[in-house]
Amino acid sequence: MWPIPADRLCKLRFNHPGQTHCISAHGFPDTLCTIVPNWSGANITASVTCQDTTLQFTLENNGSAASQSLRYIIIEDDVVLLSGQNSYGIGETTTFEQPANGSTWRIESAQEPGHPFSNLALAFAEGCGGFGSLGYINQFPVNGIQPSWHRMCVENIGAFDPNDKQGFPIGVGSEHNIRPGQAIDYLIRFQNTGTDTAFTVVIRDTLSAFLDPISIRAGASSHAYTWSLSGQGVIHFTFNNIMLPDSNVNEPASRMVLYSSTLLRTLMCLWAASLKTMQPLF
Repeated sequence: MWPIPADRLCKLRFNHPGQTHCISAHGFPDTLCTIVPNWSGANITASVTCQDTTLQFTLENNGSAASQSLRYIIIEDDVVLLSGQNSYGIGETTTFEQPANGSTWRIESAQEPGHPFSNLALAFAEGCGGFGSLGYINQFPVNGIQPSWHRMCVENIGAFDPNDKQGFPIGVGSEHNIRPGQAIDYLIRFQNTGTDTAFTVVIRDTLSAFLDPISIRAGASSHAYTWSLSGQGVIHFTFNNIMLPDSNVNEPASRMVLYSSTLLRTLMCLWAASLKTMQPLF
């Protein structure tokens, strides 16, 4: 995983409860080495800037060609407040403004057809004008079209269970609805709270029928592992010779983090229904 500097951790402790913080990672090389067919070269970027009493939303085409007419939306908390269509010349921008009222704001734009990285440009802001609403950022995806970039967002919390599994985005509303084909990033954490060292740890999970096992991408982890898929979507993560000390001997070293993702194959589903109980086997 990506380490957080100690001074950054100190700042997180004193921020607003429930406030969302994001960490980004940038990998290199980050440029295309081949020509992408069926893509004009238009590239839409999105940004949100907090300016005292207003928020400024900007969509820009910083690509090498003019774009087609693309749909955009602006969301306040979880309600679509504004939508429309727009096309962009090379270097052309479109700007919108909304009051800084403490809501969580988000702008999305469809990406140019054939774009090699994604079909969505996005940006969001929380806490501009106060913290009137929290908990909305992770209802939607937080990663857009930036090549070689990945972003993860978490909320400030107090006490937590050291053994858990979370899926992002969490989805909108009480049914946690997400878009068709949306990628789900899973964060799996566990801790050895026993009285001796754990030598081998196996995480076994049976995937929901709503998920496409072929699309699994095993991601970063705090410890080396191997993984396999068997039967009807049964996935195993195996940590051989992990030598995980118990929390009584070394509390920080007793923790383990695994980050992976998979893609949905359904038109719409609830991510909560797709999560089975995590079973660490010591």
